[in-house]
Amino acid sequence: MKKLGTRLALVASAALLLGGLTACADTAPGAQPSSEPHNTGLIDAAKEAATAAMEAAGADSGGSIRMVGVLTGGEEEALEAAIKPFEQATGIEVDYEGSFDAPSLTETAIQAGNPPDIVDGVSVSTLQRYIDMGIVQPLNDLISEDDAAEYGTGLTDSVSKDGKLYAVWSEVDNFMVWYNADNYSGDTPPADWAALEKWSEEQADDGTVPWCNGLELGPASGSPGSSFIESLLVGANGDEIIQGLVDGSVPFTDPRVKAAFETWGKINADPAMVYGGPENVVATSMYDSGLPMFADPASCELLFGGVFMGAATVAGTPEAVAGENLKFFPVPASDPANAGIEQVQGHVVYSLSDNPQALAFVKYWSSAEAQSVIASKNRWVVGNLSVPHDMYSDPNLQQAAARLQDADEIVVSGKMLLPAPVLSAFRAATVKYVQNPAALDDILAEIEASR
Repeated sequence: MKKLGTRLALVASAALLLGGLTACADTAPGAQPSSEPHNTGLIDAAKEAATAAMEAAGADSGGSIRMVGVLTGGEEEALEAAIKPFEQATGIEVDYEGSFDAPSLTETAIQAGNPPDIVDGVSVSTLQRYIDMGIVQPLNDLISEDDAAEYGTGLTDSVSKDGKLYAVWSEVDNFMVWYNADNYSGDTPPADWAALEKWSEEQADDGTVPWCNGLELGPASGSPGSSFIESLLVGANGDEIIQGLVDGSVPFTDPRVKAAFETWGKINADPAMVYGGPENVVATSMYDSGLPMFADPASCELLFGGVFMGAATVAGTPEAVAGENLKFFPVPASDPANAGIEQVQGHVVYSLSDNPQALAFVKYWSSAEAQSVIASKNRWVVGNLSVPHDMYSDPNLQQAAARLQDADEIVVSGKMLLPAPVLSAFRAATVKYVQNPAALDDILAEIEASR
């Protein structure tokens, strides 16, 4: 991984001398407000990056640009923290509109001929479709190959086409198994998936519920289940099976896909294996799904989830302390040959406008300086993998960032690559399956029929 430039390295040193960066207390909808990052050196470096981006794009100061995305509440605050230095340095107001319906609202705005300037998107498939429509601005003249390399080949390739770069990753979510170190009795990490499965079954046989889960997420309900199933698929078969699901060469009726659903179902369709049984899994919000690990007494011991679930759990209960009792281990691979693969989801930022101010913003957003401000909010791992780990004060985020830097391969989740109808069917399938495991063959056929 390419090393940081001297200026940002000095900023990181200054942060340490000043006693570290401000931790973020809020993480999910309903969480307590967080404080703004107050490290002067960090913000000044971000302002300098904004000024340099304006010069590179030939943009004038003042005016406004419109940005849309799905982040709201505490997550939006982390975004706004990095937007603010750009506004202060350039005089440009960034009008951010956060809504869980942002993808559909963006589609409507494009059809009406009034697209937003900037999109903070959650679908690489949608980005690629917009590229094919000719409405996304290429960034090669603004972001050098060296700067793009700070994101890693897997991430950069996913937002490029025909040798042109069209977007930058703002958020990178790798996935793991979370646990409460005060009550989890298994190995950290387990040797492989079979070992974790055996331990889970032994716990259930002894009357201890091993797993928590929650699939409720509004229009995206079922998403935590599809992420879990993808992790099982990659751990057993490697990354090529994900590309096969995306391009259709591997149907969802493939025996390997069925096996991953059944492995997931051993946990989530069995009341002895998951807290509250399948009905509770379907009804529980993803953001609240880790809280039973910290009840008194604990109701479960493990939770599969993205890196963002650490912050969500800390926000949901004062009993959870990141790095002390709230910890994680990687999702164990069934095949050890696949243990070094990190599968990720996240957010990609791109411009639908040729306005130099919008392009300057994307240039700024790609910088390690801007991404360091986001990192200091302790919400997720940022896309620029050269950002120093000590920019995160949360030890779990430091560990997650290190895993991405050290990964043998970073693979973008099929959920970001699948067409919207197929993704919707995949998510819904996890809910249908825990409610009616006997219907799995029909459920998988429904996903395939959505292509």
